[in-house]
Amino acid sequence: AFHFTIVAESIPTPVPSYLVEQQPALTGKRLLIMEPNETNRTLLTRYARYWGMTTEATSSAREAWRWFRRGDSFDAIILSAHAPGTEMDGTMLAAEIQRHPDTASLQRIMLSWIGEQAKNKVASETEIAAYLTIPLKPSSLYETLVTLFTEHPHTTRDQNSAKRPNERAKRPHYALRLLLAEDNLVNQKLALHLLDNMGYRADVVSNGLEVLDALQGQLYDIILMDVQMPEMDGLETTRLIRKMWAETTRPRIVAMTANAMMGDREMCLAAGMDDYISKPIRPEELRAILEQWGERKRSESVAPPPPDPQRVVVDRAVLDELRNLNMEGEPDLLMALIDLFQKEASSLMATLRNAVTEANQDQLRRAAHSLKSSSANLGARHMSTLCAELEKIGASGSIAGSDILLQELEEEFMRVGAILEAEKGGEG
Repeated sequence: AFHFTIVAESIPTPVPSYLVEQQPALTGKRLLIMEPNETNRTLLTRYARYWGMTTEATSSAREAWRWFRRGDSFDAIILSAHAPGTEMDGTMLAAEIQRHPDTASLQRIMLSWIGEQAKNKVASETEIAAYLTIPLKPSSLYETLVTLFTEHPHTTRDQNSAKRPNERAKRPHYALRLLLAEDNLVNQKLALHLLDNMGYRADVVSNGLEVLDALQGQLYDIILMDVQMPEMDGLETTRLIRKMWAETTRPRIVAMTANAMMGDREMCLAAGMDDYISKPIRPEELRAILEQWGERKRSESVAPPPPDPQRVVVDRAVLDELRNLNMEGEPDLLMALIDLFQKEASSLMATLRNAVTEANQDQLRRAAHSLKSSSANLGARHMSTLCAELEKIGASGSIAGSDILLQELEEEFMRVGAILEAEKGGEG
């Protein structure tokens, strides 16, 4: 048989931008982090310092507010939307900061879980420059910070733009769960503004991988999907959604693209998208599309939740990403987070057991929320999902079913713990 051999020089894989230390656009910038969860706070601090930023971090919105009032200066702040058991959360802090006379140039970034964004009215009441979702992804944080400090050095609020009660647009015809997938911050804000004027709220993600993550947590009626996004574009994401979800249960996907060229619509439809809207988005076109698919949703039967993905106890890619962000002279980030997780998780599991035994709904909700975040940040997705279900039970007014769910969580916690302990044993 005919054969031949080619000898070629290998091409080195380019290093992602977020793995390059000391970023010129970020070096020297002062970042304030307000995040109650210690794991998230540790990650945000380490990421920012890796890129040359200086940081101050606190678990308390009130402490952060005291720093502003005494005259401390920052270029940006990351605020946690959720602060269980406190009098002031990130939403309240954002409102106070906006009223402060010396914060016009401060970039405000809101941190929340997918599903919490759409329930939060802060988008229409305060100036938020960007939204980040948990679990944290260093690439998304990096792109957000760099974009804010290069394309939008400061943002000022138009005092005449506040909506008066009689100027409010009519409420939507249909209650739709919307997911906006868009990596450009300006386009995000524009789309959210248009949706808000129509009475809709949406969760926001910035690439296809985050879309798939979001769909594991809840099912959406419509995804407004940018076609060109980093890490995974809208076309590939759509193909995967069509494979992973049945036709009767999957969300409807509306393409958004600035390429108003012949064949674009056909390309999007061929990938499995359901509809198409061109940028810049026209309000009347967006409203018509939402009402069209809202009408179809009403005529369809209620869809069951999406199927469980092929389950992995701990996502190794998440661990590898954390391992890549080590800094010379600093403790090993992954090992530090594993130690922190083991300490926090054991305590939180004990709290959950007590909450179920004592039928303490508030304690159940708070502990489950904290453990949900910590486990997600180490790639323990199923454990995080179980915590999210317990959190929902805690907020429902009844703890029925929590004992069975807690038993499943106990078993998953043991599996996750064994894998993380093996990681520590293999250090070095």
